[in-house]
Amino acid sequence: MDNAKETPGEGPALPSVGKIYRDDADQSFVILSARQNQLLIEFADGRVKRISMNQWLETRPRPAVC
Repeated sequence: MDNAKETPGEGPALPSVGKIYRDDADQSFVILSARQNQLLIEFADGRVKRISMNQWLETRPRPAVC
């Protein structure tokens, strides 16, 4: 899952481990792992959450500008 670029017309970018993203609530998080259709993410406030790839695609997070 190293394709972090969004191609026009192809939907949201696939997540990349180690990259920082922002969600709809404007919260920053980093992808800790991406395995077997599950993503482990850590928010800037220290919360850790496991989400499915379907949840990722539904929420359409965007890469954070660093």
